[in-house]
Order: sequence, then C-alpha cells, then structure tokens
Amino acid sequence: MGNFSAINKNDCSGCGACVQICPQSCLALRPDKEGFLHPIMDSQNCVNCGKCIKVCPVENPKKYVPLASYAAISKDNTMLKKSSSGAIFPLLAQAWIQEEGYVCAAEMTKDLSVKHVVTNKINELRKMQGSKYVQSYAFDTYEEMKRLLEKGKKVLFIGTPCQVSAVRNMFKKNLDQLLLVDLICHGVPSQLFFQQHLSRTYNQSNRLQKVLFRDKPFYEASSFRFTMKYGNHVRHIQPNRDAYYNLFLKGASYRESCYTCRYACAERVGDITLGDCSTGSTYPCFPYSSTVSTVILSTKKGQLFWDKVKSDAVYCKLNFEEEIKRNHQLCEPSKRPKIRDAVYQDFQELPKDEFEKRYTYQLPLYQAIKQQFRHMIPLSVKGKIRKFQFTIRKK
Repeated sequence: MGNFSAINKNDCSGCGACVQICPQSCLALRPDKEGFLHPIMDSQNCVNCGKCIKVCPVENPKKYVPLASYAAISKDNTMLKKSSSGAIFPLLAQAWIQEEGYVCAAEMTKDLSVKHVVTNKINELRKMQGSKYVQSYAFDTYEEMKRLLEKGKKVLFIGTPCQVSAVRNMFKKNLDQLLLVDLICHGVPSQLFFQQHLSRTYNQSNRLQKVLFRDKPFYEASSFRFTMKYGNHVRHIQPNRDAYYNLFLKGASYRESCYTCRYACAERVGDITLGDCSTGSTYPCFPYSSTVSTVILSTKKGQLFWDKVKSDAVYCKLNFEEEIKRNHQLCEPSKRPKIRDAVYQDFQELPKDEFEKRYTYQLPLYQAIKQQFRHMIPLSVKGKIRKFQFTIRKK
C-alpha cells in the first residue's frame, strides 16, 4: 500500500499523525533547517501497511459544505478581554467541560513554546485563549486523547484545519465523542524561528515571562502587536518594527505547505469553524469595543452544540459571501512572496540588527502621526462615532 515517502515534503503539514498511527514505530519527527518538523522513516522496519497515508490530512482531506454561519461575540466581558477576537472558543470550551468533557487546545508554556495540552479544568482555559502566530505542536496530545476516547470520554479539539483533519482521520471510530473546531488559518512560521527570535532579540537575560501577539488596549478593539512581559515591566512592539511579526503579516515565513493549503476554502473540516470576522464592523448589533468572531457550522453536531451555547453570545447571521470576499483564507491559500526564498537563510546567517533592518520598516511620518492620534481616542468615543455612522446610513 506504500508509505508517506510518496508525499512531497513541501506538502507535509507536520501534524505528526503518521508518527502516531505507525504500528511499527518506524517514524519520527525531525526539524528541517528552517525548524519545521517532518517525518523521517526507518525503512527497514516499515511493512508498507499504508496507515500513515490513510491518516494524512494532505492525502485524505475531508471537508463539509457549511450549514449556517454567524458573526458573534461572547456576553462574558472577562472572556472577551482575554481573547483576541469574540471569545467564542472559551464559550464553547467551558460548556464542553461542564458536560464532563475534555478540551485540547494550544497554549504558550513557561518556556515560551507553543503546544497543545489537554484539560478538563475551566480555570485553565484562559491559558488557551489568544492568538498564537506560530505552529503549535499538537502531536504530543494524540496518545492522551486516544486514552480518553477509549475510556468513553468526550474531547473538544481545536487547531488549524490540517491538525483537525489529522485528528478526524486518526479517530474515525470515535467521532461521536469528538467535537472538532478548526481555525481560519493564514499559515504558520516555525517554532525554531519564533523561539530563536525571542531569545536573541528580547530575552537575552532570560527575564521574559510572557508574550502576547494581540491585546486589547483602551483605544482599540484588538491590537496587532507584540506585548512582552518582564515581571512588572511591559513592552509593546508594533508589527512593522519587529521582523518576525512583520514577516508573519506579509505571509513570508510560513511553512511551505501553507501556500498550497487544501483547507483554505469555504468548505470546512471542523464541526465548527472560528476566526476573526472581517465584516464585523458592518453589523450594528455589536459594540465598537468588540472584535467579532466568525462562527461557521458545518455539521449537525456543530449546530446542536452551538444551539446549547448561543444564548450566552450576541450573534447575527453572517453575510457569508461578503465574508469570503474580505477574508481570502475562505477561498484561497496565502500567496507565497518572493522574499520567502531568503527569510530563513537570512535569519541564520545575518547579524540580528541587519536582519531586523532588512525585514522591518518605519511608517511614513503622516501615518505615524495618524496612528498616534488614533491611539489617543478612547474606544467609547469611537463607538459613538460608529453609532452615528450607522444612523446616517439608515437615513
């Protein structure tokens, strides 16, 4: 039946499903020169059973046509404050745990790596909230999920579409116990790039304790910027002034498979899909102070669970066609820019200051002044302006 060696390396998403499923234990994940994990094989032990091919999300994509879609935010202000978007994930996860289920999601650990963990404790969900613009290692949880499912437990798994597809393929016999939630994903840089960038740019003295990719300052519903926490000291870095963040937003540091992603389309792999709502500002039912989430329901199971939690959310029907136009990840993968050829090699070879200079930029003076002015206006004032704009449109 063959084995994973038939798959082009640039198509591999690094999910690790093949390693988990191999009955001969002849596969292992190893980083390439860019830090992305790929399976390597001990060919002497391989019996060509083909199980690695069957679970591969590249070779066996399963997608569903959406049944319904909504724009939504949680009614819980504490959840909203800690989430990058509309706090729908913690809403789902909390309800799932209250039904004696387990949640598997990505969190940033104390050593500033990002990996999936499993919990059935509501107070641990806050560590799973917030965007993490780096590839999470989910494969370490597969064995734990398997044990839980074999005991009859329920598991909610949330991750990138390729990770969700891998979980769906691995646990086909246990789908009734799983709720699969995929994210609208642009692409992922490698963990090695992220950790080495932090180490040489912000954490030379090992005092860095926490990193946020997005936060919610008083002047913005959700701000794209690095927040570095060193004990009582907090430092904010705008994306254009940080090479890692700037390259991420330009789509220039993603895994090669991200540029040909089979899941960047309107059809979804999860029971529920979550992401930033690009058309959120067009719906008058939401306050200006909130970043809105897109909620796509693609299976009956997803619909039924949404029906259980929707009373704890403010939501309205999503204009799905318009959302697709504005959020290109719902119709096509990220474009591979030419500079992608050099990014990882430059990172390894160039001195830190030269690398940062090459891949960052300063805003033109008028834009910098405009940005500072926007940062001086509280959200409450911006909200009144937005409400006035909606009133004018109705007339």
